[in-house]
Amino acid sequence: MYVGYLAHVETILILPGIALATLIEWSRIEYRARTRTEERGVRTRVRLIVCASACIGVVALVSIFITDNVLSDRLGQVRSRFNTPYLLHPFNGFRWPIGALVLWIVYSVVAIRSRSVRFFSVIAAVVIVILLVYVKRYDAERYIIFIVPYIILAFTMSMAYIFKRWPMWGGFALVLWLVVCVPFHISALTPPQSTHWYSFDSAYSAVRLNAAPTDVIYTVDFRSYYWQNDPDRKIIELGHDKVLTLDEFIESVKRNGNGFLILPQGKAHHVRKEIREYCNTHFEHESMNNILIYTIR
Repeated sequence: MYVGYLAHVETILILPGIALATLIEWSRIEYRARTRTEERGVRTRVRLIVCASACIGVVALVSIFITDNVLSDRLGQVRSRFNTPYLLHPFNGFRWPIGALVLWIVYSVVAIRSRSVRFFSVIAAVVIVILLVYVKRYDAERYIIFIVPYIILAFTMSMAYIFKRWPMWGGFALVLWLVVCVPFHISALTPPQSTHWYSFDSAYSAVRLNAAPTDVIYTVDFRSYYWQNDPDRKIIELGHDKVLTLDEFIESVKRNGNGFLILPQGKAHHVRKEIREYCNTHFEHESMNNILIYTIR
């Protein structure tokens, strides 16, 4: 978990899922204990696990929903509309993502009596729901990719359960999973060329080399680390989530004067389409390691 957190802060969203899954198992054991004799030692161990998981879950929730220590830049807020792409992002590695999503739900419901299936499916479902309704991340697969192993484990355990209970249906479930989820050819496994690998150092160096002393830098997701040799340069952030309109952008250019627009392709969705079309039409531009550089003159 700590290694995953170092890789990306969203990994900590697993903790509320673990807390809820453990609470569900504890509730089932307590309910069953009322109807039949249950070993006291088992109940004691489960209670200890529930308490530990609840504490971890509370700490995670406090970090996520109240403070900015985990989700920086105030990325936590109830969304006005669902971030629906996160329903399919965990399944993009399968042949048909929508089919894989449906199969995951169906298999989890069919094998709901399996503790392993419940545990892994609840964890994955909690993370998906939080990203759907709360986290202010844009639709990027990398923010939710960490739950894919839990979904695969849920698939595996559910098919094992179906095989055990209904051998003939288990074979059908396996074949259906292979058809829907596994690519038919190796080329389908080849990842597309990433637009999220940048060389900010090279792009910023090229801009500094050609910029006049009074030129302004317009950008999205500015990386100050790579701009250390020119700290006095005026930097104008265009903002995220398409907050800047075309009229506001034109007014900013008129007010601040000439300069350069540095736009990483993987962040271009933060800028409205009409602004990008305006820049493509009115300014010279080039691409350098997935970073678009517009010369504003």
